[in-house]
Amino acid sequence: MSPRSWRLWRSHSSRARPRRRRAAGSPARRTRSRRHERARSPSWRRDSRRRSGTSQRSKNQNEYHWYLPLVFIVNLLHTSCLGHATALRGRIFWGGMRDEIESGGTILTAPDYFLGLDGGATRCRARLRDRAGRALGEAEGPAANIYVGFDAAVDVVIDVAAQALSNGAIGESARRRVALGLGLAGLLSEADAERVVAALSGWASVRAANDAVTACLGAHAGADGGLIIAGTGSAGLALVDGRATIVGGRGFLLGDDGAAARIGADAVRAALRAFDQLEPMSGLSHEILAHFGGDPLAMTSWARTAKPGDYGAFAPLTLSAAERGEEGARRIVAAAVQAIAALVHAVEAHGARRIAITGGLAEPIRGRLPAELAARLLHPLFDPADGAILLAGGVLPAPQTDGGAK
Repeated sequence: MSPRSWRLWRSHSSRARPRRRRAAGSPARRTRSRRHERARSPSWRRDSRRRSGTSQRSKNQNEYHWYLPLVFIVNLLHTSCLGHATALRGRIFWGGMRDEIESGGTILTAPDYFLGLDGGATRCRARLRDRAGRALGEAEGPAANIYVGFDAAVDVVIDVAAQALSNGAIGESARRRVALGLGLAGLLSEADAERVVAALSGWASVRAANDAVTACLGAHAGADGGLIIAGTGSAGLALVDGRATIVGGRGFLLGDDGAAARIGADAVRAALRAFDQLEPMSGLSHEILAHFGGDPLAMTSWARTAKPGDYGAFAPLTLSAAERGEEGARRIVAAAVQAIAALVHAVEAHGARRIAITGGLAEPIRGRLPAELAARLLHPLFDPADGAILLAGGVLPAPQTDGGAK
């Protein structure tokens, strides 16, 4: 409430209240009478105008005396809440989170275990750790990309999580003592995160993030840093002062430059162009056409339902062809290397100092980058599944080497 609003409220409320009349000879009545007599005097009015600046300043200062403590309290609360929200949103990327709570607002059970799950575009991996950070069990399953298929991805998450609990010898009945952290490919908005969290119940808590965020958390053991993902998809991420900034990662149709899916898609497209005699037939194009029985109609039919991982399966063939010196394959791989280098520069521009690279294409791409740039790309300390454990609130053991710990 501003000082002006306070004055208006006081004047309104005072008019609304019935005033108690004072006796004619009361001190308040006598003071008011003297004030009116002085107000009729010209000299008093002239002197009062000289004093008006000082008296008004004193009045304003007095009014602010009650207001400043309130401003301080409100600003303190606002700063605290904003700082918490900034860190929370930065750490988990749009904030999908739910705790199992009672009506009184307290968590039913403090987690005894932490399950981190990395749902990528090719496979889904989970790891279970206890409060001390000891690894208890792991599990692996197919892709869990909610961008490609939400319901199918959630089913994979449920199955792989159950398998990890079983391998950790704690069983499904212990889910209410397990905090679940999820890093999922295709999670592109706060609505996506909330939808994922809403689909998973019975856990002590559930927190969801884009898989780039959990991979970055794992790569730097929860500290600030940057990450380049070069796998089936691609993305860059800078985690600085609790805020996460993602570069790229827009999905197969609009992004994934430098990724295995993009390399494979370019190779398949080149094979079709070679079949139509729009460019020379290469050894790589011949191999890809042979995979479909030399039938371009079979290729176009396959493409209608093909997923990013399906295209990514042709990336190893393309890399091998580039090693043999095939010009078309070399152009495709060179474009991928250039795209990953651009991600590195963009992540550095967002303030990340320590940058790691991860994914199935990490080493092939690193070996083709300029030596000075490749030297700046470090190995992750932990993998994305452990990053999801950090997201869930768990702890990790001390990293053994710069190449990671388990």
